[in-house]
Amino acid sequence: MGKVKTRIAAAMGDENALTVYKHLLQHTKDITEGLPVTRFVFYADGVTANDLWNGYEKCLQSGSDCFELDEKMISDVFLKLNEYEIVIGPAVDGGYYLLGMQSPVKNLFENITWSIDSVFDETVKQIKQKHLSFGLLPVLNDVDKKRI
Repeated sequence: MGKVKTRIAAAMGDENALTVYKHLLQHTKDITEGLPVTRFVFYADGVTANDLWNGYEKCLQSGSDCFELDEKMISDVFLKLNEYEIVIGPAVDGGYYLLGMQSPVKNLFENITWSIDSVFDETVKQIKQKHLSFGLLPVLNDVDKKRI
């Protein structure tokens, strides 16, 4: 059987982690339901916006583990993508909760060590090395083992 929210499960058990995960998925559904966009839901790590691009004008990817994210913020990202090539939302833990792009960026996610507190910094470094413009969103909390 697959695992969800493994860092949470380590702290509070599989059943509780599944309950949290379902609540976060419902929140994500609720905040995106009214947006005039095509939505995809993936239940696995490692799927990026570049994997989804198929003629879309802009693309945004977000985890389901940021309860502070809301519909207005997501709408604002699409507006910011008129000004910036990339929009990124840093998380308190050093990662990020959202990444929006005007178009696919080749190799953006290479050479990034995932699940550590420098993911945001490493991603911004890649963005800068590619000479892409980027806008930042507010720093938000995501749900992990440190804040249960």
